[in-house]
Amino acid sequence: MKPLKIFILLLFIVLIAGFVSFNFFKDALDPQSSVSIVEDSSRKIPLTKNPISSYNPPKQNWKRLSPDYSLDSTELNSESEIEFNKRMQWWRDAKFGMFIHWGLYSGAEIHPWAMVGRYTEHSDTSQGITAKAYEQYLDLFTAENYNPQLWAQLAKTAGMKYVVLTTKHHEGFNLWDSKFSDFDVANTPKGKDVVAPLAEAVRAEGLKFGTYYSVMDWHHPEFGEPVERWGWFRGAFQYSFQFRGSDPEVTGRMPNPEIYRDYLMAQITELVDNYNPDIIWFDVDRDPGWSVKDGVIAHNYLRSISPNVIIDDRLTKTRMVKEDPLFMEGKRNGSDYQTFEQQAGRNKNLRYQDWEGCMTMNDSWHYDSEDTNWKSTKEIIEILTSTMSRGGNYLLNVSPNGKGELPPENISRLKEIGDWMKVNSASIYETEAGAYLFPEIAFDGAVSIKQNEKGTTTVFCYIYKWPDNDTLQIPTIPNELNVSDATLLGDDKSLKIEGNKVYIGQNPNQIVPVVALELNGVLKD
Repeated sequence: MKPLKIFILLLFIVLIAGFVSFNFFKDALDPQSSVSIVEDSSRKIPLTKNPISSYNPPKQNWKRLSPDYSLDSTELNSESEIEFNKRMQWWRDAKFGMFIHWGLYSGAEIHPWAMVGRYTEHSDTSQGITAKAYEQYLDLFTAENYNPQLWAQLAKTAGMKYVVLTTKHHEGFNLWDSKFSDFDVANTPKGKDVVAPLAEAVRAEGLKFGTYYSVMDWHHPEFGEPVERWGWFRGAFQYSFQFRGSDPEVTGRMPNPEIYRDYLMAQITELVDNYNPDIIWFDVDRDPGWSVKDGVIAHNYLRSISPNVIIDDRLTKTRMVKEDPLFMEGKRNGSDYQTFEQQAGRNKNLRYQDWEGCMTMNDSWHYDSEDTNWKSTKEIIEILTSTMSRGGNYLLNVSPNGKGELPPENISRLKEIGDWMKVNSASIYETEAGAYLFPEIAFDGAVSIKQNEKGTTTVFCYIYKWPDNDTLQIPTIPNELNVSDATLLGDDKSLKIEGNKVYIGQNPNQIVPVVALELNGVLKD
């Protein structure tokens, strides 16, 4: 067969396959086939205007020009290493924080990604919920038993030093009364801002407050990739426009990312003006609808209006280059710290990086009464100390329901962590990573260090499994230093030291016992 005929035949096959595929996926993606709620049902609380058409703030609502800010920015504004270290010091010392996932998904008790077809942590489908249908969940966010003082007190009791609240997740719903959207808490039964009371309560406990804000927004009509990508391959995109406010079949046009960027800038201005967050924890900048330039503009603008705010690595697409050798050598590429989700650093060498591992207490970020796979308090403390031993912070999630109630398992574990902290908190704060100075330890546990003002060093050994013969093998100590004293935290009595062994006695019945080794000098790299 001649090449031209072969080409024509192949082209014909592709076109036929495309037509069949398009219609198949179009049917599979039909939200009516999977969504049980009825889109036309009357709302208990009518919106003042249709959220899908109530966005698009003009630029003058957020733009604050400064000498180092420009809409044409292509490079991230930088600061000196001294300035950076000063700004990051409280965060490095803090070690432990509380993450709070709270949104419409909490009242509906559905997965935060249900709009695009994920209904549990372990299943994905091609059937999601349209932006219009999703609005009916506004009625389920009552927050009638919301007690921000309790949440803040529990964070402090557990030894946490900062709290981060999801002020807007991927669903696009705002926990504050935004000037730029009606898809917010003002149109729920609660009817008013829930961010401010928590910020006030957290700071009253002496803790830092952060706001999570999703770059990705499945409800906003202008969020999406501004190119014509429709055709036979549409069904291959699991997270399709089909369920977003930006679906061209709903809006009749392609989305405009510049309008969405203006919306995002206006909202982060509101967050800064209203709550002056110590951290802004951005999420999911990897979508094609958000460009590197968008991230650079937003980063530089945020730095200009809040110079001391700490920003994670999910705004400027820096997560896309985590394997870059520059990152591993300590070059920040615009973000203040790296984030790892459900994994504490993924066992990488992060010695020269500021980083944070965020994790759930069970398998779910959101409230899910059927998810009973709770981590034990021992597991949580082991994750905390293992994370610290490699130089990271640990952000532990809690998941209130739509009424504002924390699950009993969240509360009990936070209190039990607090009991452990009463004895062992000296081994947590203002410590440094020990895993790189002590790469091999002969016990099941982890190690951190603290340099003391008197010119000595304390090595904290977190024991996950009590060693045989009640004897702790002392790790090989660099710099020819010696162990001058050893104690079990919670007991001031010195332990017997012989050579490279410490006789630690019987298991004191602590969840994770900590042995402190005092070295007779400064431990250097």
